[in-house]
Amino acid sequence: MKKDIDSLIPSAYQVLKKVGIANEYNVIIKTYRGQISSFGSAVKNGSLLSAIAFFSIQGNSATERQKLMEAIWKLLNENQLIGNGIRNPENNRTKNMEAGSNNYIKELFEYVCLNKDDKRLKENIINCAIALKLAMNIYDLENDINAAMSNDSREVNNL
Repeated sequence: MKKDIDSLIPSAYQVLKKVGIANEYNVIIKTYRGQISSFGSAVKNGSLLSAIAFFSIQGNSATERQKLMEAIWKLLNENQLIGNGIRNPENNRTKNMEAGSNNYIKELFEYVCLNKDDKRLKENIINCAIALKLAMNIYDLENDINAAMSNDSREVNNL
């Protein structure tokens, strides 16, 4: 399992930027770390489907937690961790989706619905969540969105 997670971290680092969790200044809002931890707990202590459904909308969260579901789906696809279900990494529909599209969440949800008894899928999704959390440590973390989006704060920190 540790080896599986280690192999996902470089890809997770890239995916965080692709889905917009990390911004152009290589900054992530700290609350994303808490959200991905909460997702992992929800999966381990509850149901994979209910966790995905809950994290598929922003709700009252300060962060766009649905981006985490997009990141997990991308990691599963890019690392060929899904089987012969409804989608696979070579599927053009999945490859051509726009970042931030709600279609990723639907694809993930549908795939899990069809494969809900697959224990390896659950383990892979948990491993993706762990890899994302670890990859977040490589980026600078900010407390709020305004600081994360400010180029001035990046310049001040580099002095």
